[in-house]
Order: sequence, then structure tokens, then C-alpha cells
Amino acid sequence: ELNRQAIMKHFDFVMKHGNDVILLIDSDMNIVEANERAVATYGYPRQKFIGMNISDIRTPYEAPRLADHVRNLNETGSSYIETVHERSDGTTFPIEISAYTVEVEGKRFYQSIGRDITDRKQAEKALRESEFRYRTLVETTNDFVFIVDRQGLVTYVNPNFERVTGYALSELEGRPFTMVIAPEERKTITEKFKQGVKSPDSRPYEAKLIRKERSHVVVEFLTSNIYDDKDRVTGRFGVGRDITKRKEM
Repeated sequence: ELNRQAIMKHFDFVMKHGNDVILLIDSDMNIVEANERAVATYGYPRQKFIGMNISDIRTPYEAPRLADHVRNLNETGSSYIETVHERSDGTTFPIEISAYTVEVEGKRFYQSIGRDITDRKQAEKALRESEFRYRTLVETTNDFVFIVDRQGLVTYVNPNFERVTGYALSELEGRPFTMVIAPEERKTITEKFKQGVKSPDSRPYEAKLIRKERSHVVVEFLTSNIYDDKDRVTGRFGVGRDITKRKEM
């Protein structure tokens, strides 16, 4: 039997990571030591938790994947995975785990440092749902929606913009937005664009767009700047509405 003091000597140096779930696991995948955060996270009494197999704290869906994870860990000496674990009360939570192989008195053990990523996963889900709602709105609206970069090159137009102008996104992407502006208005609209990048102006303005088949449509636009995480302007976003009939009255 291994000297428990030797095991504890190795385990003590990682105990400082108190906010993470830290486990020391033997070659049979049984837990031989755990920090207090781990005991609290899984909800088992310490005397029961120590000695449990790692497969016992994985969800039934994730447990069969353990063998592949261990095989990869043995081959590389370290691994990073995201999986789902189960508490004593049956509730589950996503966890990211960094694991390493260690030698203690000639025997192989696995050191596992895990972190509950429930908040991150919920934020990612909320972002995906928000993006879906936004994309659905943009792609189904009867308004014109466009995005250009700081140089005025098109990066996105919505389906209605494509339908009305006759230009597909693939024909506009990477090209100056002025290619769809009536020649007599290009200078004025370009100046509005440059001024908007320097000093945002939320007032609407009109622009005459030239369709691919050369007829025109008058659109009233509202535009705003797009910023990066350092508050630098990276482009402009615009929403417009066809006012051709109103102008002809």
C-alpha cells in the first residue's frame, strides 16, 4: 500500500487552488483525495466521496466517454475536456477539466482540476438565442439592413436589400457601398459616411439607390457606428425604408 503521506505531500501543493474542484485519482479511476470545494460541489460526505469512481460522478451519457479521455490522457500526459458531472442529489452541471498524469512512489495517478462553467454556458446559450432572434428579425424584415466596415466596404446586406436592389451579398461584399448609390449623390453620401464615423449623427437621411437593372429606389436611412471592445469605430450599421412612393406623391 502506498504511503498516504507521500500522496498528501503531492496533493498539498495544489490545494491553494481553493475555488476549483481538485481531485487526485488512482489508476483504477477511484478518487483518493479531494479538496473541500470538491466535497461541497458534489454533496457527498467526505468519507463516501473518497473511494468513489470517477464514472460515478459523470452523467450516464458522459460516463462511457471516460475510457477515451483516460486513453488520451495516458498518451499525452495532459488533457483538457468539457463534460457534465452529477451531484449527489441528481442535479447536473457542466465542468471544464484540466487533467495531468503524476507519479507518486512509482505509481501513476491523475491530478484533475475542474471548474463549474454553468454561468458561462448559460451566457453562451443566451447569446445564441439573442443572435437567433436578431438574425431572424434582420432576415425577415421589409427594411433595408446593411453593414459596412470603416472604409465603407460592404460586409453584410439583408435579404430584402438583395431582393429590392437585385444585387446578391456575394456581389456587394468587399466592394464600396457607393456602387449602389446614384452617381449624382455619391459625393454627398460619402461625406455623410465619413462625418458619421468621426461624429455619430442619429438623424435620418435619404439616399437614392440604383438597382442592378438601373431603375432607382429612394430610401430613408438611420445609421450608427459599430465599436470594438476598445471603443474604436470598426464600421457602420444602417436600417432603411423604401420611401419611393412617398417622394413621388
